[in-house]
Amino acid sequence: QVDWARPGSRGGQLDVTLSKPRGGPSSAPIRLNVKSVGSGRFVCGHYDLDAQRSGWSKVVWADHRAPGKTSVWERLALGGD
Repeated sequence: QVDWARPGSRGGQLDVTLSKPRGGPSSAPIRLNVKSVGSGRFVCGHYDLDAQRSGWSKVVWADHRAPGKTSVWERLALGGD
């Protein structure tokens, strides 16, 4: 789920909520604040969006504190496809 951040939000411009499709009671949603920094770049904490490697089915974040380290979030296919 993606929503515009509330006016005056210190975290970012978008509030993003990620959850596991079959999550149990211990799998609470993850909440992220994503911010546009201009020139088509987006950041979340110390991660930069890798727009070239991201797309509809996955989002790739590059850790700018640890070169070469990434965090990849994949979307499950709808209907089990």
